[in-house]
Amino acid sequence: MSDYVKRGKHVRTYAAIAVLLLIGSAQALNLTVCPNGCGYDSIQAAINAANSGDIIEIYSGDYLEHVIMNKNITLKGINNGGGNPSIETMHLCGYPESSASGLTFFFLDFGCPSSKQSNLPMIAKDTKNISMPSITMATYSPISEENRKMLYYDSFSISLPVIYPKGYNREYTAAYKSGRYHIIVSKPNYISIVDPTGGAIFDDFTIEVEAAQDGGPNDGDCGVILRRIDENSYYRFMITGNGYYGFDKFQNGNRIELVPLTKSKDIRSENEKNNIKIGCYGNHFTFNVNENNLGSFIDSSFAKGGIGLEVGTQSVGGVHVSFDNLKVWA
Repeated sequence: MSDYVKRGKHVRTYAAIAVLLLIGSAQALNLTVCPNGCGYDSIQAAINAANSGDIIEIYSGDYLEHVIMNKNITLKGINNGGGNPSIETMHLCGYPESSASGLTFFFLDFGCPSSKQSNLPMIAKDTKNISMPSITMATYSPISEENRKMLYYDSFSISLPVIYPKGYNREYTAAYKSGRYHIIVSKPNYISIVDPTGGAIFDDFTIEVEAAQDGGPNDGDCGVILRRIDENSYYRFMITGNGYYGFDKFQNGNRIELVPLTKSKDIRSENEKNNIKIGCYGNHFTFNVNENNLGSFIDSSFAKGGIGLEVGTQSVGGVHVSFDNLKVWA
């Protein structure tokens, strides 16, 4: 898996990519994108308006978008004094005659958000010379120790379509709102699982997310799913609105309690934000909430798998939890 480069006021390094320029057409039109004064102030809006073979010129700026490259067009970054234009996330949908140059990316994703079948996570290392048809990765540049090995990050600041699993019957709803990812479970005695990565597989990693219960009974729980094999087999770490935590696994549909629900003063009450951080290293799991170590457990049932955000109910439905800043570290 690749490494992530964090963007912030003090670290202006971005995951960079250059792809082969494959388009050439005498009929191509040039569309322009910039924060102010151009034909478009959104890259995705320009893509939506473009025809195959068009060139989109993107001027300096930070474009906080999930850009979906779903046409055979050229994206051309232009530094007009503010550095190379940067894009939060670029989804490459496999159009062989699409290309991009002169741009930097916060994340690069091989696949479209609505139909990701790949197990690749979002790319997170300085990457150069990627050929679109074969997606062949080439030269990497080193990154600082401070920013090492982040494999996935989602601030939930950009709304994307929510894809519900097969057999979904409105047991829960999920939505982007106010820069957070909201899950409301209406069905009693139900566990909802949402995977924002689109099916990425991880083996040894640390997962971190901020969670807050925004409504519903305080015996409801929220947390993270680890090494998910399928809907019947995975690990789960959870906290409850009344201050408990627990760790269990589902194996072929059977729930096995590994760490019983345990009261902790370090877990904040409902409506307050809790930072959950779980380490998975081989068969060793570590639990941390709000920067406080809650213990560890050893189990070797699942060596790798998917992740997810989890919200569960007991005898009463209506539990509402919002999540923010999902991170996966190698």
